[in-house]
Amino acid sequence: MEASEPSVAFSWPRYSSRLLPTYRFLPGLTPHPRHNPLGHSFGQPEPLPRPCEHDQWSHSKDYLYAIDLYNFGYWW
Repeated sequence: MEASEPSVAFSWPRYSSRLLPTYRFLPGLTPHPRHNPLGHSFGQPEPLPRPCEHDQWSHSKDYLYAIDLYNFGYWW
């Protein structure tokens, strides 16, 4: 988390074991993850999620990671 980023305490569970990005993108406060050379994903290819059947979402690692991203404020 960036020093300029507001501190937020979350108490709900994680649904995946993948690491969260090092900071949340906050326009005007943190570099855009993909467009700014200082961004944590700059120059990396756009990840392509694997297909997920609607009744199998609870077994999709990508879907569960997306839930974590949303729940922990990574909304870009």
